[in-house]
Formats: sequence, structure tokens, C-alpha cells
Amino acid sequence: MKGLIVQYSGVYDKLLEESHFFKRGVFNHTNAGQVAKNLKDNGWFKGGHTVSLKTNDGELTISDEGELGEYIEAEKERILSDQTLGEMFAKVDGKLNNKALQNFRDHLLDHPYLVPELQDIDALKRRVWIAYLTTMKSEYVGLLEEYDSSLEKLKGIIAKADAELTLWEDVINTFNSRFWVPFKVKVKNKADAVLGIEGPQIEFEFKDIGGEANKRISSEELSQVLSNGERRALYILNIIFEVEALRRATHETLLIVDDIADSFDYKNKYAIIEYLKDISRSDHFHLLVLTHNFDFYRTVKGRLGIYNPNKLIAGRFENKITLQGDTMGDNPIESWTSTLDEPKSMVGCIPFVRNLAEYSGDKETFATLTNLLHVKETSDSVTFDDLRKVFGNVLSEDMMKKCHGSDCSVLVEVSKMCATIVASPLDEVSLLDKVVLSMGIRLHTERFIIEKIADQDFVKGLRGNQTSKLIRRFRRDNADQDTHLLLEQVLLMTPENIHMNSFMFEPILDMSPHHLHGLYNQIMAMK
Repeated sequence: MKGLIVQYSGVYDKLLEESHFFKRGVFNHTNAGQVAKNLKDNGWFKGGHTVSLKTNDGELTISDEGELGEYIEAEKERILSDQTLGEMFAKVDGKLNNKALQNFRDHLLDHPYLVPELQDIDALKRRVWIAYLTTMKSEYVGLLEEYDSSLEKLKGIIAKADAELTLWEDVINTFNSRFWVPFKVKVKNKADAVLGIEGPQIEFEFKDIGGEANKRISSEELSQVLSNGERRALYILNIIFEVEALRRATHETLLIVDDIADSFDYKNKYAIIEYLKDISRSDHFHLLVLTHNFDFYRTVKGRLGIYNPNKLIAGRFENKITLQGDTMGDNPIESWTSTLDEPKSMVGCIPFVRNLAEYSGDKETFATLTNLLHVKETSDSVTFDDLRKVFGNVLSEDMMKKCHGSDCSVLVEVSKMCATIVASPLDEVSLLDKVVLSMGIRLHTERFIIEKIADQDFVKGLRGNQTSKLIRRFRRDNADQDTHLLLEQVLLMTPENIHMNSFMFEPILDMSPHHLHGLYNQIMAMK
């Protein structure tokens, strides 16, 4: 069929206007059946009307619904029996192997008038949108008016979003330039972030040291390959953004930084310190830096130019927390060596001078001082006069002039010092007390074990790691589990306080004297 000519009376105007077939000027074999049904339902032929069909053989006039139905069926049979068309249909239908395509096919079968429209999808989209806008003309016009009236406000919103994005980019540039991590940070949704559609989304570009192309990975993937220090560096990124936002807003701000550099390598630790230095230059920013890491403390106060009375050390005395001025300075050992006329300072310097002797190759001095850190045959006979002479092999002549000297046994005095320390109010700040008390705990532990195992040949044969070897021997010969646990605490708590590597001071500062006092009392009570 090529077209449709319909003779009708005015009574059927409404029917034809509402029919999408006539309204769209489309009539072919795909919708002929629906047209025939509509004509029948509305009594077309009963009203004396006819249908004229233009065919290849000329014009055909039909005045009966039965005749129209027969013609349509014959036409459909002709089309369906066409082998070429059948193969094409089967081929197309076989491609519809998912639910969405099958639903689309069924929709076209129910609405065949859409098929010709699919020849030009863009034109169909335009017509659909025009139809929507025509149907909702008042709403559309209202939207345009609202947009025009809000344009200035919208520009302000966009400008604010753009400023926030610029802040993110500045923060990211600061992070990428200062911190060492195996990735670069970028904002991946700049346009949407500027428009305020969504917040800035961070992406990570992993740097391939081998020279291959860099790879972008998700934050979840990144967290699986980063060290603890690198994860903390990434956490700093968010902190920097918050801080920079406050700096730009010029709000009066107290920023409390609590051991922020824990687990960082030294390069990133110094990057944090330099950033804190930048913050400290802002008049409306006030910093409170908390740390138990003496090296970090010493570096911060030097690089940020923090001097008394802004350097405070927290201590607990008689069930209260107090803040007191920094009495350690940059180097506690310096204050100890300047007070060598006091016996306790002499004792506290023994581990320090011993290690200096070891590193300088003075084996005799090293051995003599080792006898004061472990129980040896000659340990109790070493006096402060002897100690003064030994110190003279390492320390300067000026230091030696003020060294304490007497014929008192050094180890006997160590025992007295420990008893005095434990009996006095707790001083959490005193590094010297912690070093002396650690020495006393170790010495009494060794005396206890040596007495229990009663094997002098074994003790004389010990070379290096004497305390741990004595404890292992005691475990072998004794089944007292409570004592075993107590001796393990000695190994855990005292060694780092009696070696030069402790003079980074973190172990001594971090250890509460409560623990050392309690351990000392328990060791002294062993039987």
C-alpha cells in the first residue's frame, strides 16, 4: 500500500484528528490492521463511507469492513511469505538476545508508527523534546525566567566553587612539592567541582621508578601498598586543606598538633616541621605542639624559634599534672657533664662515656665501665676516684677538674641513689633518675640470678648480652613463672636507657617513672 484516501463526513472529524495514524500522515501495512479496527469500532462503513486505496494496479475503493479486512490479511500474507524478508526478520530477531532489546522489539510491535522515525534518531530526539516543551510551555518559560533572574547569584556560586577548587589545587601543589610519597595527587573532576555539582575528587598517579608510564589508581588500591608513614602523609593532605581554608578566612585559630610526625621518615618529618613554620607566621594562628619524641621536639623549637617560656614539659607529681619549664635544653648530656661534681651525674654519664670509649677504640676504658653496668668480679671495688680517672681517658681536662671523687664504691652508691629516688615524689621529667634507676634494676637482677644459679664458672665465661644470658639460664633451672615474667620486664624496660642509642631520648621520655618504680620494688622483693 502506498497511501490512504478517506471519504468521510464531518461527524468523524474528531476521530481522525485523534488518530495518530492520520495525524502523522503515516499509513502502511504495519498499522493497517489498527486502522481497520478503529474504522470498525467507530461505525465507519455503517455511516456510508468508503476507503480508497492506491495500489500498484490503480485505485481500489472499499465500502465494506469485511472486504477491507480480507485485503489487509492478503497483503500481510504476501509480505510474510516473502523468503527474503523472512530471512532478514529471522536474522534481526536472532540478534535480540537480551531482555532490553526484546522489550524494545515488543514496544515497536505495539507502536509500529515509531519504526519510520528511527531512520533519523537525532530528528526524533528533537521532535520529542519539542513535544515536551510544547506540552509544558508555561513551566519551561518559568524556568528560563528563573534562570535569568538568578544568573548573578549563580555566577557568585560558581566563583565561590572556583575559589575552593583553587584552594584544593594550592594544597595539592604544596603536598606534592614538600612530601615524599610514591604517588602524585590530582583533582580529577575540576569542571564539576567548579560548578558545585560535587566536591573535588582526588586521584592518585603512582610513579613508576622503572621508567614505564605512570598509573592512576584508586585510593583503596593505594592504601594496600603504602607504608604506615606514607598513609599518614596522605592523611596530612586533608589536614593541610582544612588549615589553609582557616588561614584564608583569617579566623583566630588554635591549632593543636599531637605527635603528628609519628611513623614518618625523616624527610617527611622535616616537611611537617617546615609547614608548621609557615603556619606560625600567620598572626591569627596559634600553635600548641605536643610530642614525646625528643628529636622532633628539639627540631621544632629550633626551626620555629620557640624559646622560654614557650617550651614546657608535662609531668605528673603526686596525682596531678604540672607544666614546668624546659630544664633539659637541646642536649641533656651537656647539663649532666656540667655537674660532674655530683655523684648522680657521674653515674648517669657512665653509659654515655662507655659508648664513647667503645666508638673510639679504647677497649680498657670500655671494659672498666662495662663492669659498672653488669655484675663482674671487680664491679663492687670500683670507687668514684677510679671512675674519675677512667673518665679522664675520654672527657676533656676542664670536665675532669670538677668530677666528683671519693673512695666510696660506685655500685654501693647506685643502690643508695635508687632507694632515694623511689622514696621521693615522682619526677616524670628527670631523665637522669630514669637512667640511674634502670642501672640499679639491672644490677640487682643480675645479683639475684647469680646467687640462685650458683655457677661461678658460667658467670665468668659470659661475654656480651650478660643480662639476657643470665635470665635464660635462670629459666632453664627454675620453674617460677611469676619470676620469669618479672625478669622479662627487666629485659624490656631497662636496656634502651643504658646505651648510647637511648640518647635520642624517646625511650626514656616515653617511659613513665611509675613503671620503673614499680619494677624496682618488685625486683628488690624477689626471694
